Amino acid sequence: MNSRAQALPDAVAQGLSTLGLQLEVARKRRKLTKGQLQEAAMITAQTYGRLIRGEPGITLGVLGRVLHALNLESTLLAIADPATDQYGIALELARAKKPGKDNDDGKLDTNF
Repeated sequence: MNSRAQALPDAVAQGLSTLGLQLEVARKRRKLTKGQLQEAAMITAQTYGRLIRGEPGITLGVLGRVLHALNLESTLLAIADPATDQYGIALELARAKKPGKDNDDGKLDTNF
């Protein structure tokens, strides 16, 4: 394993590995061969192998092309979605409830 992979937190490394497995399930459900998916995503077999093994260093562009080829590109919008960021929402609510704040109405700032 290279040093970049070793530098990843365990949860991140596991997440990348799981993502690779999920992409393989999606490919198989669509009855696409690896070659067909690689051609549709305009990537090499080596790059696809690295992606499904969860190796770091794969670009977001590669991931995006594979998701598009699988008709899953809308799932990119779920990554770090402010509407589902429960930890961030809790922090924002806690700050909003502090006494002495001008805007203490408990409403979240959704102006992104």
